[in-house]
Amino acid sequence: MAVGTSNTAPAVTDTQLGNEVFRKQVTTYTNGGSTGEVLVTAYIAPSELNGTAIAEVGFFAGNSATATANSGVLLARGLYSHSKVSTESISLQIDLTL
Repeated sequence: MAVGTSNTAPAVTDTQLGNEVFRKQVTTYTNGGSTGEVLVTAYIAPSELNGTAIAEVGFFAGNSATATANSGVLLARGLYSHSKVSTESISLQIDLTL
């Protein structure tokens, strides 16, 4: 999972975030209620990203997805407007059906 600061509208041709500033492994993934459904969750701790004006979120996959910015296959990108502060945590979740 990665977050960035670009508020450019997502497009189906996107392969990375507009301006990635933070990346970490997802926290959990579980089966959803339907066949082929997977719920993927990432947790941003109170100590992470403080003072960052988050504008975009992306979920990445594949063997090439590492801690390095812009690596891996972009599964989904969405806009998310929020300024992160130290008194909060954020859970981001994507619901995938394969």
